[in-house]
Amino acid sequence: MQRIQSYWEEKYYFRDLDVVIIGAGIVGLSTGISLLEKNPGLKILILERSSIPYGASTRNAGFACFGSPTELLSELDQSSSDEVFELFARRYAGIQSLLSRTGNRKIGYEKLGGHEVLTADQEISTSQIDRLNHYINGATGISHYFKQRNELLTSFDLKGFTQCIYTLHEACLDPMLMLQALQQIYQQQGGRILYGVNLEDWEDQGSSVSLKIFGDYHFNTSDLVIATNGFAQEILPDIDVRAARNLVLLLRPQKGTPVRGCFHYHKGYVYFRHCDDKLLIGGGRHTDIENEYTSEMNINFQIQQYLLDFVTKHILHDQTFELVSQWPGILGLGSARKPIIQKISGHVVVAVRLSGIGIAIGTLVGSEAAELVLNNPQKTHG
Repeated sequence: MQRIQSYWEEKYYFRDLDVVIIGAGIVGLSTGISLLEKNPGLKILILERSSIPYGASTRNAGFACFGSPTELLSELDQSSSDEVFELFARRYAGIQSLLSRTGNRKIGYEKLGGHEVLTADQEISTSQIDRLNHYINGATGISHYFKQRNELLTSFDLKGFTQCIYTLHEACLDPMLMLQALQQIYQQQGGRILYGVNLEDWEDQGSSVSLKIFGDYHFNTSDLVIATNGFAQEILPDIDVRAARNLVLLLRPQKGTPVRGCFHYHKGYVYFRHCDDKLLIGGGRHTDIENEYTSEMNINFQIQQYLLDFVTKHILHDQTFELVSQWPGILGLGSARKPIIQKISGHVVVAVRLSGIGIAIGTLVGSEAAELVLNNPQKTHG
């Protein structure tokens, strides 16, 4: 739909732009904040096609987590220990950066620890736990990161599991409060945002980037950052990022939620936590994995039933519960778990493929994307 801009709108939003960022999720906002922290004089505009970001930033489960034991062991089967624990260290550093940046703003952060629950056929050995702790200590300086705490299965009244691995370093937060805090910081620094605006076309013209929105409205920016994660292929069809849908359910137990903190099962494919007075559970993508490689915002009822059965069997086994709400979110996955942060042309940076750990690593990804923009030898900002 064509939209004719007023002089005032055009002057405020579209003239003399230094950087345009596509996507107002955690990476897009973090990129904008990092740019303005380093160069307060920049004129930056974020374009977000939805009224509320529609991918993962406000639709995730709110886990500030870095990788469960079986997830890390699985990664070690596919990648070197240096690669796996460099990424682990970046996740950990990313959360510290997020907490430092948001300061006293309320983001619902509760450091109640992380747990992985395992059935008898999934148990891992003490030597495997020690191996992971050795690598984590080398990467972060934290000793004895994982501990076996099987007694917590009884404390949380969980059934059907035989092993619980605990870390005190993981936490839960409120994704909407987190994003609101980042938006406030960005706008207080002078950043601009337009919601409900879809990027229809773009071209790096050598000295600047031309953008097209509103059907046939063109404007220019010195640099462009694409931070659309799971939707990246809609802008860059050949990029190594696949949209992957994840389902989240919110349940109201009749007698209350027995768990507190973050819980993972089966390499992180299933996760659950307390959420106010309710139980939140999500994942299950591994039970229908190919059909979940999609950006369609629908409910997969096979996965819904798997998650409900999981709750009945393992968590709320002695009480009835009500399904209060459910929603899908879109992850950005690829052939590797490491984020893509790179220049794809002289004035275009891409920062995508968060691999389901955007809360942990998104702040760091935004900072690194900002560095690529500011270190552009073809343009001196400010």
